Amino acid sequence: MELRPVAGVRREKGSRVEGCGKLELQLRVTKGRIAGCRIYGDFFGSRDSAEVEQALLGCPLEETAVEKALEPLPVGEYFHNLTREKLTELLVR
Repeated sequence: MELRPVAGVRREKGSRVEGCGKLELQLRVTKGRIAGCRIYGDFFGSRDSAEVEQALLGCPLEETAVEKALEPLPVGEYFHNLTREKLTELLVR
């Protein structure tokens, strides 16, 4: 999925997480909600990160809302040694 910053803001972040690897995050935010999300990088995981991206679509870009969207997902299976709280922090801040 190509992200185009048409009617919103595009945010790109990169971070190296100890024990996990490097995560690159691309978010397209429209009216305060995540309208597009791509997570890629050099990290280990046993599940497809596209499931996390899908879960975040439409979610307000606020800490509690992102945590709630990620709650049913086993984040550590998508990104080894990464907690839900740390992923939320990387996305929101």
